[in-house]
Amino acid sequence: MPVNSDVLDTLRKIQALAEHGLGGEREAAQWKLDLLLKRHGLTLDDVLVEREDEKLFGVENEMERDLLIHVVGVVKNIARVTVYKINRSRKKVLVRATPAQMVEIERLYGAYRKALKKGIEDYYQAFLHKNQIFPDADAEGGRELTAAEREQVRRIALLLQGMKKTALPLKALKG
Repeated sequence: MPVNSDVLDTLRKIQALAEHGLGGEREAAQWKLDLLLKRHGLTLDDVLVEREDEKLFGVENEMERDLLIHVVGVVKNIARVTVYKINRSRKKVLVRATPAQMVEIERLYGAYRKALKKGIEDYYQAFLHKNQIFPDADAEGGRELTAAEREQVRRIALLLQGMKKTALPLKALKG
C-alpha cells in the first residue's frame, strides 16, 4: 500500500530525533518510530529512502543539454542519466533528484552554463582573429579598452596560441 509523503516526512523527523535526541527524547522517539513503522507496515529502510523531486531545466541548445546531463551524472554519481523530454521539446529537460541533489545541480549547472557561454564567446572572437575575419578599419575609433575588455583580449590571445587557422577551399572566382 502506498504511503502518504506526509507520513514519510513525519517518520523521518521522528527517526532523526531517535538518533540525535537528548535523554528521554531519544527513547520516546524510538518507541514512537517503532510503533508507526509497524502500523504502516514499513521498515526503517523504507523511511530512509529520500524522495526525488522533479524540475524542468531550460536549455538553449544541444551543448547546454549535454552539460546539464553531465552535471546530473556528477551530482547523482551515476554514469547513465535518464533524460525526459517534455512535449517533444528539446528546450526543456526534466530532472529527477533528491532536494539536496537538486540544489547542487542548480548551483553547478548555473555556474557552468555561464562559464560555457563566456568561453564560446571568447572562442568565437579568437576564431575571427585567427582567420582574420574582420574589417581593416578600426570601427571603435581608437578608444581606450576597459579592464574587462583587456581581460577578454588576454583570454583570446591565449586561445589563439592553440588554435589552427582554418584551411579554406580555393577561390571560385579570381580577381
